[in-house]
Amino acid sequence: MNYDDCTLDDAASALLHLDCNDFELWYRAGMALRGEFGDLAFDVWDSWSQGFAKYSAKECRQKWASFKGSSPRGSVSMGTIFKLALDKGWRFTQTEMTPEQKKAFAIEQAARREQLAAQRVREDAEIAAWYEIVADACERIWAQLHTVGKSLYLGRKKVGGFGVRFAHAGLIIETLEASQAINLISGAEQISAFFKARTEDTKFFYVKPGSVIVPLRNAAGRLMNLQIITETGKKLFMRNGRKTGLFHFFGEPVVGGPVGIAEGYATAASAHMARGWPMAVALDAGNLPVVAAELVKVLPQSLFFILADDDPIGISKGAEAAQACNGCLLVPNFAGVARG
Repeated sequence: MNYDDCTLDDAASALLHLDCNDFELWYRAGMALRGEFGDLAFDVWDSWSQGFAKYSAKECRQKWASFKGSSPRGSVSMGTIFKLALDKGWRFTQTEMTPEQKKAFAIEQAARREQLAAQRVREDAEIAAWYEIVADACERIWAQLHTVGKSLYLGRKKVGGFGVRFAHAGLIIETLEASQAINLISGAEQISAFFKARTEDTKFFYVKPGSVIVPLRNAAGRLMNLQIITETGKKLFMRNGRKTGLFHFFGEPVVGGPVGIAEGYATAASAHMARGWPMAVALDAGNLPVVAAELVKVLPQSLFFILADDDPIGISKGAEAAQACNGCLLVPNFAGVARG
């Protein structure tokens, strides 16, 4: 079939044959829709997403906003989505257009794609600017943190703090979207005044004492983002900051020796404590293949292994990561072990 003849209505029809509970498919469909039709397609994606038992309108809107600019996970076309729908029984039933209608449709489609391409260029520039702003703020925050401290989260996980820092006092991280700036507020009086003055539109995160902060760097070693882990284990990142391709690395690699990559800090720290292996924290399953490809460039003689989370996405992305670094995939086996 000629996917170029497909409209937004066709996309809505095709999505009905796909499972929105498949996170990777849901995410890719959103990227494809925005890439082809722009923000006009949000209602289509949102409507389809409501078939998910844990649907959240807020999360849907937040994910859609993350599709701005060039996709960090590579190009995803509507052709891919239509092909998946065809495999699930969808049929393209568009009425044959007259030559005049085809010409008008082609002109409208070309204009839309040109407009979207220009929009992506602008969004890429804005995203790159924010990455720099966030990186600068991370350096300022990092300087205020401590190399030693206590953490309920690390205590529950029974792991140490390797290359992380600790918050001994409260810190407000306020993002000022309009002026493209990040404001740091510390001190009891200043924090109290902030909470009294803030509004519903104020975008901020309160780093409480006892939080663990994991530095996220690129392959060149530049600090570009932070993962903030609260005492309850909630994990947050700097707003508008880069995440793809960033990682936290600890331990000393030996030429020709093993290097591990895991999704989360606790998994990486556990492996390091058990065997002394140098480890990289990739933050989530989707970032595993990207981090693996980056690390193999700077540590080409290392023997890589991937510690995947025991779930479908973790195993799938772990396998991709292993292929990217010519490494091996390790998946935990909890058979016979009480998990509570």
